[in-house]
Amino acid sequence: MNEGRTDEAIRYFEKALNYDHRDEMIYYNFATALNDNEQYQKADSVLKKSLEINPDFELALMYLGNIARSQNKTDEAISYYEKVIKADRKYFEAYVALAQLTRGRDIRKTRDLLRNCLKMNPRYRPAVVALADTYRTSDPEIARKYDELAKSLGE
Repeated sequence: MNEGRTDEAIRYFEKALNYDHRDEMIYYNFATALNDNEQYQKADSVLKKSLEINPDFELALMYLGNIARSQNKTDEAISYYEKVIKADRKYFEAYVALAQLTRGRDIRKTRDLLRNCLKMNPRYRPAVVALADTYRTSDPEIARKYDELAKSLGE
């Protein structure tokens, strides 16, 4: 899979599952290969299979959220990102992904979400940038201060 031989990787993952169908990482990597091969529906079902083994498997929950978001299934994506945060409150990427989806619905909830992320990791630049974005139109001065903070954190 790392060498870009997706079809071959898919065959190997199918074989691996014949030997060990209780390892959520096999399902996760299999789903990644399927997704890379544009087999989106199958990737989705394989990820859900990994959740049968481990319902709190953050990688699968996050991936399912990303797939739902890419298919404009906003409520489904929100649900997955919330599950990621519930399973691992330090999965910071999920906060930013969730904030992007909730921003238009509930700006206060979005800001609280990002502030919670930053309480745990004040140097998490994507959350600082996302928080700045929530103030762009309503309070450009606050947005500018967050932008300066983001710059000081580097890339």
